Amino acid sequence: MTDKIVIRDKAPALFFNLIAAVGIMVLITMIYLAFATTDFTQDNGWRGFASWITVAIIVGTTAVKPVVTQQLQIDLTKNTYQKGYRLGPLSIGKWKILPRPDYISIFRQPLKNGKFNFEMNLWYDKIRHIELFYFDDPEQGFKTAQQVATVLKTNLVDARIPNETVEIPFDK
Repeated sequence: MTDKIVIRDKAPALFFNLIAAVGIMVLITMIYLAFATTDFTQDNGWRGFASWITVAIIVGTTAVKPVVTQQLQIDLTKNTYQKGYRLGPLSIGKWKILPRPDYISIFRQPLKNGKFNFEMNLWYDKIRHIELFYFDDPEQGFKTAQQVATVLKTNLVDARIPNETVEIPFDK
């Protein structure tokens, strides 16, 4: 059995990685130019500096946004979990205590645009839950929910089809 579960969104396409790399280079160049070309002794120097930095931040975040992926890590040895985001090798998120689960559920969640995604939750203390992850593909979501339920040794509730909820007991 594994001591750690890591669930990630699909890796971004190479095209988006290239765009992000160019955007980060532009960001660094603009920050350098902001410091190199600004005369801080003049009254309008700070305004020019702030303009450079603002544009740099807008360019950088616009370029990087498509390559940031959602991530969930569950560390069974420490009984903790981390929901966060990943940008290349950097992982951002806070580790929290993993409560003893009653069951794992996966269900269809309607979106504002009329489409659906599938949400995986960990339920504990009978009525409380933690939103673990969102999936676009119901089969991938179900397989992942099965894996998490098996590792956490708890039941799985499959509610991907409304009004057709199926409880799958954990086999010991």
